[in-house]
Amino acid sequence: MGASVEHGLNNSAPIPPLESGDRLTRHELNSIEHAKFVQYLA
Repeated sequence: MGASVEHGLNNSAPIPPLESGDRLTRHELNSIEHAKFVQYLA
């Protein structure tokens, strides 16, 4: 599995790309989507 996401992503950490077969919890997916949105606004 390619992307591993730790709790508490910070804004400076690169967002790992998701790969086929990756399994995320709802919290991990929400964290990634929030980080992408914050980077989009910056």
